[in-house]
Amino acid sequence: MKTIYERRIRYNGSGERLIKKALSLYDLGFYVEHKIIETGYEDLNIKVETNEGIFLFKFFAQRGPYAKTHDDAVEYVGKIAAALKANIRYPKVFENLNAALLTTLSFSGGSYDFIVEEFIRVDKKKELNEKNIAEIAAFCADLHSSTYQPKDYYDEWCVLNFKKEQPKLQKYLEVPDKKLIKKLAAEFEQINTNDLPKAFIHADLIRTNILKDITGCVYIIDFSVAFFGPRVLDIAIIASNLTFFPNNSESSSRYLKIFLAEYQKKVQLTEEELQALPVLIKICFAMYVLVASKEIATKKEYNDEDYFWRELGRKGLEKDHYKSVFSN
Repeated sequence: MKTIYERRIRYNGSGERLIKKALSLYDLGFYVEHKIIETGYEDLNIKVETNEGIFLFKFFAQRGPYAKTHDDAVEYVGKIAAALKANIRYPKVFENLNAALLTTLSFSGGSYDFIVEEFIRVDKKKELNEKNIAEIAAFCADLHSSTYQPKDYYDEWCVLNFKKEQPKLQKYLEVPDKKLIKKLAAEFEQINTNDLPKAFIHADLIRTNILKDITGCVYIIDFSVAFFGPRVLDIAIIASNLTFFPNNSESSSRYLKIFLAEYQKKVQLTEEELQALPVLIKICFAMYVLVASKEIATKKEYNDEDYFWRELGRKGLEKDHYKSVFSN
């Protein structure tokens, strides 16, 4: 079985040696210990403790659908800079000894792009509350008001790719899922996503990309799949995850109403966006089922995340959880 280092960055040596070498390019103290953060499908994130503090080392992926070239890594840093300029709360990014945010490490026959961020101490017992949702809505509106236009990024999970991915992934679905998702294709056809207002969007505003620290402060992280696209897409993703309570439609609706009200204090949604939103939310859930089913069917190794996403998608599609939001 390949290690996570091999699976994500093509490195097959000692993790400690790699991190110590990376640390030597920064003024962040001496190595004490490290721990891999396994959540997520993309980059290699490592919690590193030194005698001066705790940091997050983000090595950009070199394998799989989320592999990044050096230019992609440069683009990622550009996205962070644009987000910070838009007043998005993102963890501090540390400069290396050459006063650069992006570092390229040549080591053990390989070349590895990475950045070092402040490690946010998360209180896992603290769920996002209504105040947090309102704050995230304000962040989202600020991001969408930015003039920055990142490059297009193809992500198989993205709602915009439903028409392309659905025929390919149907074969991995169980019969009940297949029938349900096939019906959604006709609804999606009624939306011209090219005509919807576009902006700098995060495109992955899910719970694992929102950190709430021990003081209650909220951070938005991971701009890997951010691109210039329909701004309402960010809201659909939020509705399919951040504000979604699978067993409580009342709470789901209340949280989404709070988000929409706060967002529209800064950015007014068009009638076309409001009409498209309920359908896009359903397509988000459909994409969770589609891609996760493919991952489950094709992977040799068991992964809890795949089953989590498939189940979340199924829960989202079993009934209209946001009926009260869009009934008027």
